[in-house]
Amino acid sequence: MRGEPVSTATDVYSLGVLLYVLLTGAKPYARDTRAAHEIAIAVLNDAPSKPSGLSAQSTLQPNWEQVRKRLAGDLDNILLKSLAKAPHERYASVDAFANDIRAHLSGHPVSARPHSVRYMATKFVQRNKLAVALAAAAIFTLVGGTVAVVWQAKQTELARRGEQQRFAEVRRLVNQMVFKYHDQIANLPGANTTREALLKDASTYVDQLYNDAKSDPSLARDVAETYLRLAVLQGERFSPNQDRLADASRNIDRAISLLPRYVNLPNQSLEALSSGVEMWRLRADLHQGQGKLDLAESAFLQATAIAKRASAQAPDKPATIAAEATLIGRLGILQGGSSNIPNQGRIGDAVKSLELAVALFRKAKALEPANPEWAHQLAWGEVNWANALVLAGRGAAAVEAARRAVAMRDEAFAKRPGNAHMQLQTGAVRNALAGALAYAGQHEEAQAVMARALEIVANIAALDANNKGADNQLTYARYTQARVQVRHALATQSCPEPLRAKLLQSLADMALIAALGADRYASRFQGEGEFWTARCTLVASDLPRAAAAQQALVHANKSVELFCGNAQERIEATRAWGRAQALGERARAQSVLGQADEAKATAQEAVAQWRAVPKAEVPAIFAVFLQQAQALAQ
Repeated sequence: MRGEPVSTATDVYSLGVLLYVLLTGAKPYARDTRAAHEIAIAVLNDAPSKPSGLSAQSTLQPNWEQVRKRLAGDLDNILLKSLAKAPHERYASVDAFANDIRAHLSGHPVSARPHSVRYMATKFVQRNKLAVALAAAAIFTLVGGTVAVVWQAKQTELARRGEQQRFAEVRRLVNQMVFKYHDQIANLPGANTTREALLKDASTYVDQLYNDAKSDPSLARDVAETYLRLAVLQGERFSPNQDRLADASRNIDRAISLLPRYVNLPNQSLEALSSGVEMWRLRADLHQGQGKLDLAESAFLQATAIAKRASAQAPDKPATIAAEATLIGRLGILQGGSSNIPNQGRIGDAVKSLELAVALFRKAKALEPANPEWAHQLAWGEVNWANALVLAGRGAAAVEAARRAVAMRDEAFAKRPGNAHMQLQTGAVRNALAGALAYAGQHEEAQAVMARALEIVANIAALDANNKGADNQLTYARYTQARVQVRHALATQSCPEPLRAKLLQSLADMALIAALGADRYASRFQGEGEFWTARCTLVASDLPRAAAAQQALVHANKSVELFCGNAQERIEATRAWGRAQALGERARAQSVLGQADEAKATAQEAVAQWRAVPKAEVPAIFAVFLQQAQALAQ
């Protein structure tokens, strides 16, 4: 189950299971379940039940009370040693196992029990009962008084040690569950359910350790990094996640609250600094997803400060170079590198930042060209650079960057074919390439690329019903496919009914995500989808002109409503762009319906909306929408 080499220790373990069943009539653990993942967790984590501690109801052995007394002691220890979790703690060979059984049968000490004075004496007595009885009578009185005094002192010391041991055992258990078993399966296809079970169990213990962690730097790091893993599982947008953003925010805040306890200490390890960068990076992403751009920028500054310390410690290490590149790339997205993720609309700055991030990723990959991680991360930089280039109107450069991103993602997945995250990203990166191709007017290739993207994401989503991130990606991929087809249809000024139906289904699916999610990502896609549905409907050849305009107006109004957001929120670029496009489409529909005054007023509002965010640019790909609004506003 761990994937470790099979050895003699494996045979000893199997013989131990067999002997356990023969002697007790029961399995060592997981007796009440047949579920594969529960059995796996039991085998990896649960200590075998002490044979003599089983109840009569747990065993098929007749005369259980007599059998139980026979098991207590040597046989308990022999069985538990053979079933030890760590191979080196079992018998070194089958002969050693057999020798212990023979020793037990002949009344001699067994190696499975510590050879304490008391144990050795007990075995000697059992073999020499008469002689020992005569000697014992002579010394019993002398020893009795001394033992009573020593026993009382020993109990006090044992109680203190017991508390320390229990604390150490809880911490060791958390480390095993989180940093060993969870991390080994984190990227396996279909692993989300088991990841959730492991981290849920671990969080029960971590919450108990949280207060102690505030005064213990080493423990603070363990607890903080456990909360980080929980937050990633619950809400890391670009990896398998559960789309539980409120829980993710709560756990990342707990992780960050412990950072000062250890990360600021001198000579802190590179690994500790790197995890601190990741905590602040995830905090920034969650803020950005909610449109809280000032908080996101502040979190990026915190991450950057820790990243600089890591870079100073290992300036030529690929991991530190890639970490710096990731932060610069994330900053580029915040500046204006996306039409859907909330940002400041500074497209020129975004293009420069993402170009710099790509250069750093290439440097990291050149240092370790065989490591698939750097190809994977370089692809992330390239695809986000491509998105920014699309906004800047540099279509040919965007397509080339997106093609490089696809090549890098395919290379990474080829080297790690069992990694579900990398596989999912081979699909997601094709979404971006299809979009860039569509904006560049290469519609047929865009549709072929998008069909492959949809196939990849659908396969991943089918593997794990608990991977909400993959489910959401599938919904977005279906919408992106419809949007690519719409751009092709609009190039011929025709939008058939089946394509409109496909858009409407995508809207319904995104509405479900938006209703459950805590950020604005799904609602932005939903608003954009309503805009494209309005634009598509307005040129529908199967509808009368007035009927088409009336339906288009309904969708344009929904788009305006979705992009309005909360009145208390600070407006940011993507929402302003979306609202401006929606208002422009409303004005076009009103104009077709003969509502000239209403169309002019709406168009003027749209023009104002394009300029609503200070320092934000109008993306070159949206310039045509601004021009249409300006024409109607005259």
